Amino acid sequence: MTDQRWILAFDASCGKCRELSDVVRRACEGKLEVLALTDPDVVRWRTAALGPNPRWAPTLLRVRGERVRAWTGPAMALPLVRWLGVRSTVRVLQAIGEAREAAGGATEGMGRKQFLRLGAGAVAAAAILVAGRTPAFGASEADAAKAWAAANRSRLPQTYAEMVRHTVTYRRAIFAELPAAVRSAMWVEHIDKWARARGGLTQAQADIVAAVRKIAATESTFRLPASPEVLDALLGIKERAIAEFGHADAFRLLAALGPDDPQSLLAPKCACNLWDDWCSNETSCIAIQGDCERTSSGCGDLWLAPCNGRCFN
Repeated sequence: MTDQRWILAFDASCGKCRELSDVVRRACEGKLEVLALTDPDVVRWRTAALGPNPRWAPTLLRVRGERVRAWTGPAMALPLVRWLGVRSTVRVLQAIGEAREAAGGATEGMGRKQFLRLGAGAVAAAAILVAGRTPAFGASEADAAKAWAAANRSRLPQTYAEMVRHTVTYRRAIFAELPAAVRSAMWVEHIDKWARARGGLTQAQADIVAAVRKIAATESTFRLPASPEVLDALLGIKERAIAEFGHADAFRLLAALGPDDPQSLLAPKCACNLWDDWCSNETSCIAIQGDCERTSSGCGDLWLAPCNGRCFN
């Protein structure tokens, strides 16, 4: 049989890949390697198997000479179990969970309830096999996203389709590094897609969409910090949009670049703006001391505002 390698590739920013590799190797008798997503071989293999600009996510790779297969998200589960067996797979996931727990990662609920009572090992397993996401090791996801975006400025997504392959946390970090023209084009496409998907707009609703699209189509809108005139205009549109569409749909139109992110297991610690508050479910955006991963943009209408608070009851 042709020699083959099985590799589980993680976010390089975790800073723990070498230690984790030793743990995983012991858990599965050396049948699975752990490498960073930024490893040159991993980059080449993922591109060969998944195409250019593959989504930044944990990836299971099978390499047989020049032939490469790759799986992400839930699709990783079956080949992983087939290769390692159920017991070894469980041991690997437990090892990952224990390593994460030792790194001091804090967990929050997925869908607010589903993972409330799961231990760290189970959360890690669910994050990899169900959500397609690695829980943070050593550094927060927001910090990892910032570092990745800064390190990859020359090859960041330039289109809406490329952008939405990433999680919301990574979208925010990417957005902060993009020129105003690209930000504008992405938001215009998002607004157009939102309007087509909703359909059946009344005249009042169509006027709201046209108004926000006009602002988004103006490149200077995205030269931050945004002008008071732009922010005031968006505030008026926001109030009308909530009245016409309801809070959830207005948020998706004005303040969510791309579709919902069901793969997010860990909620970002700073995901709202104190002034342009889009918190829902009887919560409001409040400032918190210390443990808040502030960003220069990525919150509020058209992501023009910094993320500097957290939604609390």
